[in-house]
Amino acid sequence: MVTASMAAPETTDLWQRIAGLKLRLIAHARLHRHEYRGQAWYVLHDRASARYYRFSEAVFAFIKQLDGSRTVDEVWQALHQTLHEDVPAQHEIVQLLAQLHDAELLLGDMPVDGAEQYSRRRKQQQLKSRQRWLRPLSIRFPLADPDRLLTQLQPFIRPMFSKPVLLAWSVFVVLALILAVSHFSELMAHWSSRALDPQNILLMFLVYPFIKALHEFGHAVATKIWGGEVHEVGVMLLVLMPVPFVDASSSSTFSDKWRRVIVGASGIMVEMFLAAAGLMVWLNVGPGLLRDIAFNVMFIGSVSTLLFNGN
Repeated sequence: MVTASMAAPETTDLWQRIAGLKLRLIAHARLHRHEYRGQAWYVLHDRASARYYRFSEAVFAFIKQLDGSRTVDEVWQALHQTLHEDVPAQHEIVQLLAQLHDAELLLGDMPVDGAEQYSRRRKQQQLKSRQRWLRPLSIRFPLADPDRLLTQLQPFIRPMFSKPVLLAWSVFVVLALILAVSHFSELMAHWSSRALDPQNILLMFLVYPFIKALHEFGHAVATKIWGGEVHEVGVMLLVLMPVPFVDASSSSTFSDKWRRVIVGASGIMVEMFLAAAGLMVWLNVGPGLLRDIAFNVMFIGSVSTLLFNGN
């Protein structure tokens, strides 16, 4: 998310050039109100590029009045009647509009420079490509857009986000924790005898991506259930190991902070449930392949998740 910076010097000449323009936001831009530590902020979501920009309440008051019917100067003058000394300065408006223009979020009677637009888009594509290869230990490969499928699954998923289900999840996980403590010596004995066995290491590598796929599915459904969009799912090479990922960044537009928290925690909650289920299976089957798989699910969904994702 980009927070608008307002640190440019006074630029009267630039103001004269933009004061008479009639501008408005593009149709796919959405504004969402958030509250951080008692202060109102507004997040502008560019749905086309999946980028986010955060503005103060005073700046938002200016942006929301850009409807294409009044000039920039008329909007700015009108704000003086309501905000008085809190109205953004001219140089702040100049920088704000420059930022929105560079992000291609404005429509109006501005001169269109096709070469400039082409150059800007090419630079953005080059930057994305460069960022991908500058992170060789976490390279992403997008594969599909799951948004339509998640929409179709909503009637089946929505009941999962209810207080009775949360209570059942809590009871199940706490019960598993109590059982883990009471069988701690047996768990450690299994770890000592099986953890570094080549066959078990192979099993762990095979199980890991499936658990992480369900982890990412948790983020995706939590985002979608509250009106967010999930348009990217794929595989990320994390230290050369293939791991699923989803883009649930649209949850940052949720005005309710607890919904944003739940989206962030939903992957861990899924893994904790799997870990609890793995423990139950481990306690009720004899030595063998199934018991090893159950132990690995329990380990990855609890210790591994809390050490990495929880941190």
